[in-house]
Amino acid sequence: MDSNGDGTEAAEVDAAAVSKAMKNLGAAPAVEKKEVKKVKVDAADVALLVDELELTKPKATELLKAHDGDAVRALRAFISV
Repeated sequence: MDSNGDGTEAAEVDAAAVSKAMKNLGAAPAVEKKEVKKVKVDAADVALLVDELELTKPKATELLKAHDGDAVRALRAFISV
């Protein structure tokens, strides 16, 4: 395993590797974020999607925002999936 058999050398190598890995976590390349559009969503459209598609309000809102607040496009996209 190591030259003196007490395991200290291996522990030092492991500690150095862990330290280096932890530092690299913070320096990881930024993940590309989706461009966030500010889309105004009508509460009636959210209620429509919740009632008709049996979605939660956050999921319905997300679906509407993904389709620029257009309830018809959101419905069509959900059904076609």
